[in-house]
Amino acid sequence: MKTTLVQMFAAALCLLPLPSIAADEAPEEIIVVGRLPGPPLWKVSNGDKVLWIFPYLSPIPKDMIWESERVERVIAESQEYIGMPHIEADTSPLLLANPINWVRGYRLVKRLQRNPDGASLEEALGPEVYARYAALKQKYFPREDRFEDMRPLLVGGQMSGLIEDEEGLEDANAILDRIMKLARRNRGMERTNVYVEIPLKGSFGALAKRAETMMESLSPAQERACFEQQVRHMEEDLANMKSRANTWAQGYVDEFRSIPLVGEESNACLALVMGSSESEMLVDGNARIAQAWLDAVDAALAKNASTFAVLEINELLNPNGYLSKLRERGYDIREP
Repeated sequence: MKTTLVQMFAAALCLLPLPSIAADEAPEEIIVVGRLPGPPLWKVSNGDKVLWIFPYLSPIPKDMIWESERVERVIAESQEYIGMPHIEADTSPLLLANPINWVRGYRLVKRLQRNPDGASLEEALGPEVYARYAALKQKYFPREDRFEDMRPLLVGGQMSGLIEDEEGLEDANAILDRIMKLARRNRGMERTNVYVEIPLKGSFGALAKRAETMMESLSPAQERACFEQQVRHMEEDLANMKSRANTWAQGYVDEFRSIPLVGEESNACLALVMGSSESEMLVDGNARIAQAWLDAVDAALAKNASTFAVLEINELLNPNGYLSKLRERGYDIREP
């Protein structure tokens, strides 16, 4: 959730995707494709009232055909759908409607994506890390030359996406779209959108200055460390990412649990954004979105016989995550 919050803030400023974080070590793995059952559901109970939670994961096997019958049944029998917690930007519609601002925004992005002092990517990274990046580039995207003048912060996320695509992985938007279509079929179902808004009010000039301040506040050393971490994941952990995607798609949660999660204490990309000028927004947004989701669950378990929700699987498996808060509130939780 923490990285997603900053990604949303950057995107809302017309800006910049942050790097995604992969998983840790695992043996060589081949992606499983075809018709797959997908993951089992978590069950949270309050007496005879039940919340079913679908564990979201991304990336997943490309071209996976999801056998969604069980989820279809649960959604058809539920009175409420609680969406995955997310961030929305509170921006003036007039700001976005002005075509001049689209041109100004494009120029702003071009300016902010460059390294300070006009340095090249190689100069920003140093010879050792750049050589490792160059080896990945040669293997996975040899014809992609537009990254050479960009900041490591921006290259890392795009590099990871290109490599995941080549390795048979893709984001899970199709799964979320399928779940939303099933929810819309149940015309009597209440749909609860759990989100927090990032306040991005003000003129284009004010927001541009805020974006510039954020980028200027990033530590070059931490930016290099974040990029190096992503390079290391792409070098060493692709097999593990495939293993996680396979076990999720086939419903093998026990095997999924055996793959360690990346701890925040070793997350260089999180440290980078936490050291930025937007760190206060980050902390506040995460607290607010957690509270909003828990409040929605409390309300649902008080009134509905059955509720369906979507939550990131890492959050479900985190011993200090949202489920720990539900246990503290006295709910019974049955994990697959």
